[in-house]
This record gives sequence, structure tokens and C-alpha cells, in this order.
Amino acid sequence: MFGSLVAAPDQAVSPMPFFFSTGVVANGPLASRPKDVLALGVAYGGYSGDLRRQQQAQALLDPAIRPQVSELTLELSYAIQVLPGLSLQPGVQYLIHPGGNPSTPNALALGVNAVVSF
Repeated sequence: MFGSLVAAPDQAVSPMPFFFSTGVVANGPLASRPKDVLALGVAYGGYSGDLRRQQQAQALLDPAIRPQVSELTLELSYAIQVLPGLSLQPGVQYLIHPGGNPSTPNALALGVNAVVSF
């Protein structure tokens, strides 16, 4: 298991004064695949109230500006060892309010990492 919490007390300085992430990583989740790795994670960031108020004021002049509130990401990945020292790790992320904007549609991101270890 893992987790992190970041808090910045001065919202006038930090655009994202609150952030946390947590998750779990399982090595060898299948008995037949002892070198594989399964991971599930969650990350959340809350944008500054000071930033939001500034963006709301700017939005009165430019409606394209959307005040940022928060963003949440859910991630699932599975690293498959294909050769000793080489793993392929497909993953999926679901982003809720990408960029912190509630009016932005949620997004699905797919990817693959190649992991080389010596």
C-alpha cells in the first residue's frame, strides 16, 4: 500500500493546496505469474479558493475561462514480465473533471509503458 498527502496552508501561493494519492500494489498477483505486478491508485487535487475567485472574476470578461475546482484520477495497471528484465505495463486512467473544471467531460486515458530493469 502507498499514500501521500500534500497540504499548502497559503492558498494565495499554491494553486493546488490540497493533494492526496493512495493505492495498492500487488507483486505476483497470480501464482503462475510471480514477476507480474498489479496496481490500483487514486489521486485527488483540490484547487485554491483564491485561484477560483480570480478565475470567476476573469470569466466575467472572458466566458472561455472556467474556474478550477478539483480533479480526481483512478488508475489501474498490470505489468507483465515478457522477458527477464523487460515488462510491458498496460494501464487505464479515468479522469473526473480533467484540469479541475466540472464542465469538462470526464476522460479515459489508455497507455502502455515498457519497463527495462538491469
